[in-house]
Amino acid sequence: MERKLVQVTATDDLDALHTDLRRSGAQYLALDPSNWRDGEIAKAVNTDPARFHLISGKDLVRVYAVNG
Repeated sequence: MERKLVQVTATDDLDALHTDLRRSGAQYLALDPSNWRDGEIAKAVNTDPARFHLISGKDLVRVYAVNG
């Protein structure tokens, strides 16, 4: 399996975040909810299960699959 690490600018705009992730080729989004900014993004991402599917949330870092 080929893995690629990308960094995108996080914004409060889920459409822009999703577009940037898809454009970069990212298949997953990792967020650390203990970090204030990641926690805010995680709250927003959780409201859009059609585009962001939580696949691992038991550890400190939550991993979401990027759909569509």
